[in-house]
Amino acid sequence: MLKCLVILIFLNCFVLAQGSDFEFESNSKSQYQNVFNYSSLWISRTVPFRPYDKMRILISLGYSLPTKFFQGQPWILPDADIAVKISNNLILSGKVYGFSTKKNQIQVIGSGLQYLFGGQRIKEFVFNIQRVDLNVHEKFRLKSITYESSRWISKKLSFIRFGLGINFFSVDYNDFQEKNNFEGQNNYLFIDLLRPFYGFFGGFGLKIHHERSLLSFFIQKEF
Repeated sequence: MLKCLVILIFLNCFVLAQGSDFEFESNSKSQYQNVFNYSSLWISRTVPFRPYDKMRILISLGYSLPTKFFQGQPWILPDADIAVKISNNLILSGKVYGFSTKKNQIQVIGSGLQYLFGGQRIKEFVFNIQRVDLNVHEKFRLKSITYESSRWISKKLSFIRFGLGINFFSVDYNDFQEKNNFEGQNNYLFIDLLRPFYGFFGGFGLKIHHERSLLSFFIQKEF
């Protein structure tokens, strides 16, 4: 019963995201910078793919939220990823999904590559590159590229991934019916903790930037 309840909560992450608000006043620099920076930090999330088993396919579903209220309200943002291990060293990942809020139509599309290196049997060091686009219909379009370096640690039934990353992004947005552009960069530290749970892996992650941070909760199924 508990297993079914947890799965239903995570399957409803797109419903929970309907309360998020990507609106901003185009003449308010602090507002649109906050929206763009948090949005880019959100879509820069990479899928944790454990290197300890022989699984080839991973499906991950969850959500991210700022550690404090954003623009006076809780932001709940969905995460959905699929990853395929195509060789002993190489993993390809992708995310393609959309959802609606009260005022916006949101589309996320992107792909990534993870390269594993380290010991001959278990490769615990990972380099990750990911390109993701975020389209908020009739509001803005954000393009981002992320580079991460991380390491895995196994502690009994717990699996930990930690590392550092850098995310570059550019945004085209409407400013009084005119097109405008904004560019930015997020440098961050991150950590993910995973534990087995009724045939799944449940986990949470924390991404820390000196001005903002995101919490993530997710459930994964390996094949």
